[in-house]
Amino acid sequence: MWFRAALFDVTEVNSDGAVVWSENTDIASLVTDAKLLEISAADYQTLCNGEEVNQIASSVTDAVDNGDQTSQTEKSSDDEATKTASSSFHPLFLAPLGVGIHGKASDDGSSSSSTFLDETTTYTYDAALDNTWTARQEYKNVAQYTSTSPFTVSSTIHPYTLVGVNYAYGMGLSGSGETIAIVDSGFRTTHEEFADKVSAGNLTNYNTLSVNQHGTHVASIAAGDYNSNNASFSGTDYSSTNFPLLNYGTMGVAYNAKLHLTDYDVNNTALAAATDSAKAAGAVVQNNSWGWGTCQSNNCPQTIDVWVTYQNNNGTTDAETLDALTDTEAGWTAYLSSLDSFQETGVVVVSAGNDSASSEVNVQAGLPQIATELAEAWLVVGNIDTSGSTVSSSSVTRQGNQCGVTAEYCVQADGTEITQANSTGNSAYIDLSGTSMAAPIVSGTVALLSQAFPNHTPAQLTDRILASANNDFFTATGTTTFINGVTHGYNAEFGHGIVDLSTALQPIKTSSMIPPTAGFGASNTRYGNIETARRFDLTTSQVQLGAAFGDSIQNTLNGRKAYFYDALNGGFAFDMGSLVKSQPITASKSHSFDSLLGGNTILRHQRENGFSFISDKSQGDSVEGSMMAFLPVSPTTTSFIGKNIHMQNAMSFTQRSANSDFGVNSTSPFNIPFIQASEQGTTAGNKWAIGDGKLSFGLFEGDEVNYGLNTTGFVADYGREIGSTHTSVFFGGTNEEDGFLATSVEGAFAETSKANTTFAGISSYGWLNSDWSYNALGSVGSTALDVEGVGLLNDIKDVTSTSFAFEVARPVGLNEYDSVHFGISQPLRVESGKATIMVPQLYDQNGSLNFSQASADLSPSGRQLDLSLGYQAKLHDAFDVGVQFAVSQDYGHVQSDKLANSAFAFMKVAF
Repeated sequence: MWFRAALFDVTEVNSDGAVVWSENTDIASLVTDAKLLEISAADYQTLCNGEEVNQIASSVTDAVDNGDQTSQTEKSSDDEATKTASSSFHPLFLAPLGVGIHGKASDDGSSSSSTFLDETTTYTYDAALDNTWTARQEYKNVAQYTSTSPFTVSSTIHPYTLVGVNYAYGMGLSGSGETIAIVDSGFRTTHEEFADKVSAGNLTNYNTLSVNQHGTHVASIAAGDYNSNNASFSGTDYSSTNFPLLNYGTMGVAYNAKLHLTDYDVNNTALAAATDSAKAAGAVVQNNSWGWGTCQSNNCPQTIDVWVTYQNNNGTTDAETLDALTDTEAGWTAYLSSLDSFQETGVVVVSAGNDSASSEVNVQAGLPQIATELAEAWLVVGNIDTSGSTVSSSSVTRQGNQCGVTAEYCVQADGTEITQANSTGNSAYIDLSGTSMAAPIVSGTVALLSQAFPNHTPAQLTDRILASANNDFFTATGTTTFINGVTHGYNAEFGHGIVDLSTALQPIKTSSMIPPTAGFGASNTRYGNIETARRFDLTTSQVQLGAAFGDSIQNTLNGRKAYFYDALNGGFAFDMGSLVKSQPITASKSHSFDSLLGGNTILRHQRENGFSFISDKSQGDSVEGSMMAFLPVSPTTTSFIGKNIHMQNAMSFTQRSANSDFGVNSTSPFNIPFIQASEQGTTAGNKWAIGDGKLSFGLFEGDEVNYGLNTTGFVADYGREIGSTHTSVFFGGTNEEDGFLATSVEGAFAETSKANTTFAGISSYGWLNSDWSYNALGSVGSTALDVEGVGLLNDIKDVTSTSFAFEVARPVGLNEYDSVHFGISQPLRVESGKATIMVPQLYDQNGSLNFSQASADLSPSGRQLDLSLGYQAKLHDAFDVGVQFAVSQDYGHVQSDKLANSAFAFMKVAF
C-alpha cells in the first residue's frame, strides 16, 4: 500500500545526504508495507512525492611616512636561485549551491552579530578545501611570528584567515584574471615569489624599478606566487635556522593575480602618470603603502585633519590646499584627476599610518576629505593585532592610526609580523609589521572579490567590503547607509571593522530575482537597468507545476545557470531549475487505498417534497462541510447550489443507473480536471429537461486543489439516453489567476498572470450487454496565459491538454453483491505548447540587465497510463471485502523504464 504510506514520512535523508527508509517506530508497519514494492527508498520517494529539482607606507625621507614598518627578524640569503613554475594545483572558480550563515550588517547601524543572509549561497564553499589550504605550510609561513617561538602561534588568528582569505580559497578563488597595482619604494622582481608571474608575463611595471625591501614585501603579500606547498621550493636551506619551514616559501593573498609595479615618486605628475598606467594595465586595485607627511612613531603632526582645517580657514581649492603641503598645484591637479579616473575601473587602497597615538590618518589616506570626488572607491586600511582564537574587544589591539574622519571608508586587517619576500636575495624572507602590511592584504581581497563578482564596479566592491566587515568587537557610533536598505555601523577608532571575505562572498540582507523591465529601461536598453529594476524575493519566485506538465519545464531549466542578486547587487549563480517544483499526479483511484476502502464518498439525500441534496463525506461527516442542494422550480427545471463539492456531481455524468450513483471528486479518474477548483468553492446552476434529454449549466468559483489558485468558470452539458447508454457532451471555460492548468506562477516569473482555458468533452455510461457495464469520459482543453506587468515568462499560447478514462465492470456471481472491474485512464497531460523563459544573467558594469532565453516544450517526456483490476463483494450486510491491482506507465508523465505498481486488499466490518 505504497500510496497510503506516502502520507507519512516513510523515507528520510541520512547524514550522508542519501534517501533511506525511516527508522521511526511509529510508522514501522507502513515502512514494512512500502518495502514490499522491492524498490529503493529513493525510488519510492520519487514515485510518491514527485521529483523535486532541486549555486598599506614606504620610505622617502621627510616627504613620505617611513614609520609604518618595523623589521623584527631578517631571514635572507644571497642565493639567486629562481622558482620553477607551479602547476600541481590550480583551484577553479565554482558556482553551484552551498550554505552560508554569517553576517555583520545590521538594520540599525549598530554593531550586531545577527545574520543578514537569507538564502543558500551560490558559490560552492568546500570546507575540506578550506582546511587543506590553512594546513599548507606555505600558507602558515605568512604568520611565522617572531614574538613567540615559530611553531607555537595557535592562539593567534592567522592574518589571512582573520579576513576570510581561506574561505575564498575554499570557493576556488585565487585572483585569477585580476591585476593588482602596487605603488611603492622599489621591488626585487627576480625574487622566487614572483617567478611564476615573470615567466608568464604577468608582472609588468611603469618606468624603471629600483630594488627595495618594502615594496618587495608589500607586493608579495598582495600577490606572491603559490609554490605548490613544495618542501624543497626555496633556493635557500633554512633547516639550520629558527625558521626551517621557510623552505616552503610563502604566498600572497591573491596568488594568481597579475602585478603592475611602480616606484613611488615625490613628483605628483609622475604619480599621476603611474596611476594612469595602472588603469591602462587593467588594475582592479591600486595599493599605496605610504602616506604624505612626516610621521614617525607617536609623532605624526601632518594628519588629514590639519589640512581640512587649513582649507576651511583659507577657502583654498583642493589643489591649492595640498600645494601648501608639498609639490605644486599643477602636480596635485594632475594626481587628483588620475586618482579619480582610476576609480572608474579600480579601488584605491591606502595605509592609515602607524602612529597609534594619532586619532586621524595621514594625508594620503584622507585625500577624499579634501577631494571629495575620490570617496567613491577608496579604502583606508588600519593595522590591528589579535590574540586568542576569537575576535572580541579584548583580543583586538590597534597598532596604527585611528580611522578618525575617514571612518566611513576605513577598515582593518592584521599587518603585524607578516613573513614575506625580502629584497636582499632572491630567496630572502623577512618579518615586517605596519599598516604597510595590512593594506596589501586588503588589496588582495579586492582582487578575490572582483573575481567572484566580475561585473561589480570599484564602488560596488568597496561598498561590499565595508558593509560586510566584522564590527562585532566594538560599539558603533555611526551608521553608513548603502543601497536597498543595507546599513552598517562604524566608529572613529576602527572604521567599519575587520575585512570579512566570508561574509562579503555571500548574499547580503536579501536575495532577489530580477525580471526584464517592460519596454526600455532607464539606460535605453532592452531589458532595463539594475538600479531601477523590479525585485522579487527569491523564496517566492518559483513555478509550482501542475501534474499535467510532468517534467517538461524542468527538462528545459535544469542545469541552466542563472543569477539572483542580493541587496548590494551582488550576482550569485545558481541552477535555474531549482525554482521549478514538480507536483505528483493527484491521488487517483487506481492507486488510492482510501478510495478502495471507503467506496463511494458521495452520499445522496432525498426528501418527499422533491428537494434533495448530496454531500461528499471525504470533506467531513457533516453536510455543512460539503453539500449541494437541488430545488425543483418547475416540472422541467431544477436549480442547484453547492459548497465544497465537485460541480460535476450536478451534471449528467458518471453513473451507470439510477440505483448506482458514482459520485465524482478530484481523486476520480472520471472527473473533468479543468473544474477541480469547484471542489473548494461555491457552485450554482440549473438543469432543464429538453426533449428526451437534459441540459445543465453551472457556474463555479473556488481555489485549485493543490496550490489554491483562484479559479472561476462555467460548464454546460447536454445528455440523453440512447438505447442502454447515457451520453453527454460538454464544454466550458475557466479563468485562473497567477497560474495556469493548476500550475502556480509566482514572484519574478510573473508579477501577475491570468489564464483562460476552454475545454470540451464527452461522457458516457451504460451497458455493453446484459452483463458488462461501462463508464467513459474524455476531455480536451486549450489554454492561453497572459503575463501582466514584468515577468520571466513570456505570454504562453495554444497549450493543448487531454485526459481520458474508461472502465468496464460485471457481476462475478460468487454472491449477490459482487463485481469485477477493469480500467484504463490517463490523467490530464499537456499535449503541445511552447513557452519562452528569460534566464537572468549578470548585468553589465553600466547596470544594463542581461538575459538568455530558454525555449520550453511544455509537453512532458512521458504519458502516464493507469491500468487497474479490482474485485469487491458484500458477503453480509455488515461485511465487505475487496482487492485491487494497479500499474502505471510513466508515472507523473515522466518517461521511465520502470512501472509503478500497487496492490490493496481489505475486509471491512460495520459495528
